[in-house]
Amino acid sequence: MEIGGAMEKSNMREKDGDLNQRRSYEKKLTVLVEIEGEERVTMMELLKKVREECGVVIGCRYKTPREYELTMDEEKGKEKLLDGLRIKNSRVMAKEVDNMEMVVSFLGLPMYIQDEEILRKLSEWGVKAVSRVKRRMWPGTEIADGTRFLKVKFNDEVKSLPYSTKFETLGGTEHFRVIHDRQMKVCRLCIQPGHIVRDCPNFRCFKCDKQGHYARECREPNCKECDMRPGLCVCETPGVMGEENSDGKESDLYEVEEEEESEEVEGATTGEEERRGTCSEEEGRRQRRVTESMNSRDKAVL
Repeated sequence: MEIGGAMEKSNMREKDGDLNQRRSYEKKLTVLVEIEGEERVTMMELLKKVREECGVVIGCRYKTPREYELTMDEEKGKEKLLDGLRIKNSRVMAKEVDNMEMVVSFLGLPMYIQDEEILRKLSEWGVKAVSRVKRRMWPGTEIADGTRFLKVKFNDEVKSLPYSTKFETLGGTEHFRVIHDRQMKVCRLCIQPGHIVRDCPNFRCFKCDKQGHYARECREPNCKECDMRPGLCVCETPGVMGEENSDGKESDLYEVEEEEESEEVEGATTGEEERRGTCSEEEGRRQRRVTESMNSRDKAVL
């Protein structure tokens, strides 16, 4: 009898060993289960109900009295569990362990801001809304308090949103707080962590196409010949660039070689001077300055 019992136990251990080898404890078959409701649900009650409605459970990790990680035997059982179930008066909600969906809140928005504007912001940031936009109410009332929230699906490229964003209001442009779980500081331009806007590879001056400054701060002058920005100059041989004043405007004077200036000055005459015959070098230089200044202003108007 003892020998027979020992052999039976040995066979059971071998079967268990074979079963463990065949089982696949995969991350993709693991879900996070949360129990919602006033009534207490034990772990054994949970496992029994899941087994009855969803299939074989091959792993259960305790996290809190109302939170467990369950690993299912197959994909079909996991999908059924993700649909949720009910035990007594409590709801059992399941979600992916590596879930990239989070609730994003926009705090204190004016009531007239349309939900479409929020969805457009999310689209520009490269994330996707997976629920409708909801309005938070003052406790015990049906009066909106200005905060909007919705569930957003993040991805490998975008894992966090900026701390704030701007909307157009009746009083002008205003910035509003954006919050969600696991939020980190990111560049407002490319939505990536590790640098600020001025250091972003995507941040370039639209005037000179160089990195690190805004167009209003650009010190690059326009081409003398075509009056275009350096990056858009259409001249076969780019014209001589004028200097800029401290206020960022192009100077009325262009730097030229001394010999070229003397030749141009000698030929720079007005109709009245032609009747007189010639003009002094100083007078010609003054007239050239006035002419170039007027040309520059005309181009700016066009």
